[in-house]
Amino acid sequence: MGLVVLCSAGGSPGVTTTAVGLALAWPRPVLLLEADPTGASGILPGYLQGQRAPTHSVIDLAIAQQQGHLSQTLLATALPLGDSPRVTFIPSVKTHRQAAGMTGVWEPLADELLGLGRAGLDVLVDAGRLGLEWFPTPLLSRSTISLLVSRCSLPAVATARVWTPWLVELAQQSAVNIGLCLIGPGQPYPASEVGRYLKLRPLATLPADPAGARVFSEGASVSRRRWTRAPLARAIAAEAASLAQLVTEAADNIPAAVVAGADRTADGQWPTTSKEPAHA
Repeated sequence: MGLVVLCSAGGSPGVTTTAVGLALAWPRPVLLLEADPTGASGILPGYLQGQRAPTHSVIDLAIAQQQGHLSQTLLATALPLGDSPRVTFIPSVKTHRQAAGMTGVWEPLADELLGLGRAGLDVLVDAGRLGLEWFPTPLLSRSTISLLVSRCSLPAVATARVWTPWLVELAQQSAVNIGLCLIGPGQPYPASEVGRYLKLRPLATLPADPAGARVFSEGASVSRRRWTRAPLARAIAAEAASLAQLVTEAADNIPAAVVAGADRTADGQWPTTSKEPAHA
């Protein structure tokens, strides 16, 4: 199986919310790793509503690496996420300063995480925002699939544009399947236009559903009947299944196109809709 990394270019497009939703809907056993170097878990006070004490975090993996037993410590550090034992997670560092201690761990940890994939356990990583000091670049470069999470507004697309040349180059150099996870396609730009402009293929699209998102970001309670009707509930299940299939294909050495360059906007104009003119 494989390693799926989620990150953003800026703002708050919903990386952690998306990662939690995908993990809970993932069709196979999955480990969610919080690798955001900002510090402080978004899951413990968010989805878990502060009801679970953080007995472990990724900093334990740094200590284990120094002591030479990273592989033995990895899964022992994981905590349950939700009711299913098939979904576990490892909280992030507690402070930004602690993130500095992770710099020598990401590379060997990538090896261990890929090893879990070969054993049938998929791994999702919330890597936070690109460009932050101590960002876990080795996890991105060694991933099976990486998703740049972005909304479809002009400011969000403009911010993502800053990072996509580097991501395209990384995809070409490392054979990583790097694509987009777009939140709110059609608000205002459709996913196809955003993909052409950013030169990355949309691998997942999720509706802008604030009420549904609060289930994953804040642990909001909702009735089963209401949740099954929520746009995000249906979409997250479908996209989790689709991404899991891409991971399976990668494990079977089926190549996947990662850069949508054939029909990209050649003159670098902003993507447009029928309602709005192009922006310079």
